[in-house]
Amino acid sequence: MLMVAFGNDAPENVLVQLELAPGDAKLVTITPHIAQSLLGLNINNRRLGYDTVVRLAEEIEAGRWRVNGETIKINQQGVLVDGQHRLAAIVLADRSIQSYVVV
Repeated sequence: MLMVAFGNDAPENVLVQLELAPGDAKLVTITPHIAQSLLGLNINNRRLGYDTVVRLAEEIEAGRWRVNGETIKINQQGVLVDGQHRLAAIVLADRSIQSYVVV
């Protein structure tokens, strides 16, 4: 079981707390602040493609973002392994979206 807390370590500053077993997924509203916190877990991912981030941010800003099968993936060590472009787009658009988070 992995406990994922978005925000800094002080309990009063935790924005979202998820307890997920490997393979579990949960639908979460990801705010720009949560997205920024999750991006802090991105320690070994491919280079961020700015054009992709801008395109996704435009979709979010225009209200065309929909929940789909794409997930934000965090490994059992608490490292972000998929979703960096979507998270960066949330920050750029400064709007919240819903997405599944999976461990």
